[in-house]
Amino acid sequence: MFQRRLCILFLAVTFTVFLGGVHGCGTEATVTEGQTKIVVNGQTVDLKETEKEVVRQKYQTKSAPRVIIDVFNGKITVAAGADDAVEAEVTKIAAGETKDEAKANLKLIDVQMKQEGDTIRITARRPNDKPTVLINSTVEDLKKQFAVRSADAVVRVPAGAALELKTAYGDVHVSGIAGRVEAVTSSGAIAVNNGKGEVKLTSSYGNLTIAGKNTAVTASTSSGEISVKDAQGPVKISSGYGAVKVAGAATVDAETKSGDITIQGVVGDVRAKSGYGKLVVEQAPAGATLETSSGDIQLKAARGKVKATSGYGKIDAEVEDAIVTVSSKSGDVHVRGRLADGDHALQSGYGAVTLVLPADSQFRLNAKTNYGKVTTGFAVETSGKKTDNQIVGKVGAAPKTALTITTSSGDIEVRKK
Repeated sequence: MFQRRLCILFLAVTFTVFLGGVHGCGTEATVTEGQTKIVVNGQTVDLKETEKEVVRQKYQTKSAPRVIIDVFNGKITVAAGADDAVEAEVTKIAAGETKDEAKANLKLIDVQMKQEGDTIRITARRPNDKPTVLINSTVEDLKKQFAVRSADAVVRVPAGAALELKTAYGDVHVSGIAGRVEAVTSSGAIAVNNGKGEVKLTSSYGNLTIAGKNTAVTASTSSGEISVKDAQGPVKISSGYGAVKVAGAATVDAETKSGDITIQGVVGDVRAKSGYGKLVVEQAPAGATLETSSGDIQLKAARGKVKATSGYGKIDAEVEDAIVTVSSKSGDVHVRGRLADGDHALQSGYGAVTLVLPADSQFRLNAKTNYGKVTTGFAVETSGKKTDNQIVGKVGAAPKTALTITTSSGDIEVRKK
């Protein structure tokens, strides 16, 4: 049996979360995963009985009310309903050694629903709604904390409602809302589907999913994957540990400390950064800034200013009328397409560098490798000494494009498309 030893425990959890023994703190407590038994200083309590109670309320509202839902622990589900009403249902869940005790513990969950103008506020609280310190805690102290399980909220609101949702431990699901959605959970997944308004999501531990024509998306999770689909406005997302995917947005600013980033369907500029992971961008019509400490970078259909940096990984970029700056400390660099007028730099610490340009391209060239060869299919008018590992010169009568290509170890090739 897996156990952990703690002196301070946060108990706003369901029984699917395992807590272990506590020693040297004046109290010895054990809760077994998947069961309802609490053992405190050798005394066993079995909260085997569970009771539920549903609290319902309906309020008449205008078409765009403000709806606030804040529960201590439990799922929150919100969906579009009637245009002039908010219908709320909160299910209280409590446990006990007997059914009578479980029913009595239901009364410890305080559910409040009230209307203030066009604002609907729904809250669920438990006794002493704060972390429990297991220092000389009694059996009764622990029973009250563990017996008060959760309060799940299911609410139907007008599609134009603005939502403010918060739960300590539980998933949040929202569908069909055109208004602003703000949701926070300490531990749980958040999904917002078929929305149209601004979305702001935060989870400490959980996946975030947004699918809809949202005007703006801001989402962050300390640990979990993030997926955004069909957004119409700017997208700014970050994950501590998890993959990030965007399919549709005006602009994208995406970051993860560890995980792959995949972006497509963007009409504006793209910024993507991963500590450890691959970056794949299917299009960047208004420029791209891509960075990964360790991982490959794949970029297609990029215009404007393009900057791609990888600590350890290959870079493959397809561009059109772009200003290109790409660098890999260790990995091959491959760029193809038509370059815009201006200065361009392609560099690798350890790897080959290949540039493929249209046959009618004109440019100034300074290409050098310390260990390898420099070759080109263009007729270069050299302006200095030409050697196997360096070429300096120009192609065309009046080039407005300048190319600086370097690698410490690897071949360099500039060829015609």
